This record gives sequence, structure tokens and C-alpha cells, in this order.
Amino acid sequence: AVASGAVPAGGLPSFGSALHDGLGRCSPCAWFWKPRGCQSGASCTYCHMCPEGELKNRKKAKVAAIRLGAIEPARLQGGAAQPKANLKLTTLL
Repeated sequence: AVASGAVPAGGLPSFGSALHDGLGRCSPCAWFWKPRGCQSGASCTYCHMCPEGELKNRKKAKVAAIRLGAIEPARLQGGAAQPKANLKLTTLL
């Protein structure tokens, strides 16, 4: 958590921008490029230095990597996928 009223060091636009290096180690702010902007401002824990569309590009790259089998999708809590309920009309009547 970031203290209210705290200012990021080194003239960074947000606290989350500290990890910005162009190599993808930071987490882009989903709100910074929206018309209303990021309401957290400098105290935001996400990066305000990433270019517009970076979050969308990273999501697309992640989905492509999952489809190619290069990475595993994130698991639900507990480490294993929860089985879906097996609902049939006869059991509901």
C-alpha cells in the first residue's frame, strides 16, 4: 500500500512506474489512457509510462502463448481447476 499524499521518487509519474524498463516487468495502468484518466494519480501502483495499448498487447501475447502451449493458464484458487456442475433437466425437476 502506498501512503496517501506520497510522491514517487525520481520524478516518476506513478509508484508503479518504478519497474518500467521497456522489458515488460511493470504492470500497465488500465485507466491512465482512458478519457477520465487514472483517479489514483501519482499514488497508483501501476505503470503510467507504458504506451497506449500496452495492456491490450500484453493480454493478446499471453493468450497466444497459452494457445501455443508455451505457458500454462493461471489456475483457480487451490491449485486445481474446479469441476463444472453437471446439471441435467431431470435433476432439476
